[in-house]
Amino acid sequence: MQITLRLDSLRRLLMAVLAALLVAGLLAEIADKVWHARDAEALLEFVSLSEEQNLPTWFSSVLLFSCGAVLAAIAASKRSTHAPYARHWWGLAAGFFYISLDEAVQIHEHAGGWVDAGGILYFDWVIPASILIGILSVSYLGFLAHLPRIVRWRFVAAGLLYVGGAVGMELPLGWWTDRAGSHNLTYALIDWVEESLEMIGVSVFLYALIGYAAYPLGMVRIFVPEAGGAPPARAAAAAETPAGAIGLERDPSSTDLRYR
Repeated sequence: MQITLRLDSLRRLLMAVLAALLVAGLLAEIADKVWHARDAEALLEFVSLSEEQNLPTWFSSVLLFSCGAVLAAIAASKRSTHAPYARHWWGLAAGFFYISLDEAVQIHEHAGGWVDAGGILYFDWVIPASILIGILSVSYLGFLAHLPRIVRWRFVAAGLLYVGGAVGMELPLGWWTDRAGSHNLTYALIDWVEESLEMIGVSVFLYALIGYAAYPLGMVRIFVPEAGGAPPARAAAAAETPAGAIGLERDPSSTDLRYR
């Protein structure tokens, strides 16, 4: 079976879904806290970026998990060819799988309470998070330098967007929460900006990952069971590609991504 996915189509799809979710979330906050619209609470719970276990949360978790899956495929390909920085790819894959889980069950929400600083450090989990991000940034400098320039800058842009939202925006959000609480429009707007940056950052990263996997690597193989083994017509290819492999490649004459 072969499924063809165009890079341009992927970008348009991500942009359309993101725009719909971000606009719906913003309008729901305004309808609830400014217009006091009837039945706005139910809509708010379903599409608000501030709420948990709803549509935006599911979408973010799927995006993060998808990044982890593509990273794992790249890491496996790197290891099989003894390419440099395979461990770095595995580290990113593990990190994104964890963040996907955290997005769904909010592990970091229970990681605070270390210090009673208040103000911009009201959400004090940003302290260990910032230290960890600093360590990882230094340890991944060589990895980033090894990447093609366009991929490197896409990765950096995605990281700045995501970390700027997830950690950076927690500082003004914490300051405002400490001052005025969380049940007001200002809190909702700051949180909306935070979640928006996170979702945009992950979308940029997923797009960059698929583009990188499709062309520079030539083929990313994910092995899945297939009853009956490889068809006779593929016997020659089976010597190099195990039966049931799902590959990711780019057609040199187009911007298509082909899964097979």
